[in-house]
Amino acid sequence: MNVSKSTRIVIVIVFLLCTAVLGYLIISEVSGIQKTKKTIEEMEHQLLSKRTILMRSREIKENIHSLEDRYKTISGLIPNSLSEESIVIEIQNYAADASVTMLSVTFDPGIKKGDLIEMPLNMSFKGTYKGFLSLLSNILYGERLIKIDSIHIKKENDGLFIDLTAKAFCAGK
Repeated sequence: MNVSKSTRIVIVIVFLLCTAVLGYLIISEVSGIQKTKKTIEEMEHQLLSKRTILMRSREIKENIHSLEDRYKTISGLIPNSLSEESIVIEIQNYAADASVTMLSVTFDPGIKKGDLIEMPLNMSFKGTYKGFLSLLSNILYGERLIKIDSIHIKKENDGLFIDLTAKAFCAGK
């Protein structure tokens, strides 16, 4: 009986050791599978990102001529230097063409932003609604790139007044 009892104990211990080793192997494999799954998800994300970049590159390649034309058009609207006098003369001409009276133009210091210099300016005019529309069209579609930031229109006894806040641009080489 003693031999069979000690044999049973040995068998139980061996069984417990085998169960522990098997449990360890299962946990190790599950951990390895989770790591592999995470790696696959990261690769899928990278692949999706690269596909998006490839699609954008193809779109740009297909539209390269249009983009080049736009670049040439915009580059033609940006002079190499900012001259306050030339801006004032140009805006006076636009105002005269629109039958609007230019009351004032003031400039703030230029700000370098990347390859461009922005020259903030404030302009005041007096005229009619139709004249203001014509003036805005002249400014927006004129020979120089001018971005209008804000427009304030006031009606007073002696007519309509418009205050514009805008930016003129030049190459900032």
